[in-house]
Amino acid sequence: MRPLVLGMGCFFPGFMFSLPITMVWAGYRRAPGDGVKISFYVGFLATIICWIVLLRKRKAQPLS
Repeated sequence: MRPLVLGMGCFFPGFMFSLPITMVWAGYRRAPGDGVKISFYVGFLATIICWIVLLRKRKAQPLS
């Protein structure tokens, strides 16, 4: 359960760090509201990656 909760906690930093970059990029390439959508997807991707890493790390640890 712990890796899943920590993985969800990775969403916010992924979203916040990508938001300024995607807002500038979206201003030049797309409609201004698209930056938030892209940052949401980056945050979601950060969550998925974090889950995978944490779950693999948990399985690799020997039981003690």
